Amino acid sequence: MKYVLSLAALLPVALTLQMLAGASAGLAADPAGRAERHRYLLSTSHTPEQCVDSLRRVAEKDKRLFESMDWGCKAGEHVGYAMVWAKSPDEAVMRLPDTERTGAKAVLMTRFAVEQARRMHGGH
Repeated sequence: MKYVLSLAALLPVALTLQMLAGASAGLAADPAGRAERHRYLLSTSHTPEQCVDSLRRVAEKDKRLFESMDWGCKAGEHVGYAMVWAKSPDEAVMRLPDTERTGAKAVLMTRFAVEQARRMHGGH
């Protein structure tokens, strides 16, 4: 029987590993003296035909960002993800080369204590 893992199933594990790896690269850890910044999940996508050039452009613009990114290309999902600190979603997306910004997203990440999450959803 052949097993296929979906990107959605692996994303929580990948993000946890990304945050641990990014912390050592200064990406996922809150930079000292920059409390006004927030954590964003930055994602950018490309087609299979654009893959090699897209990866090269990201690496050339910001090697540290590139090396902290998790890519789904080998699984056929041509999307890269990284946790970054920025003042706004636009600032997070600006970390990418111009050519990779179309369709890129930066989603504000928030951590909750269990009690906070319960209160948010009516105690469920």
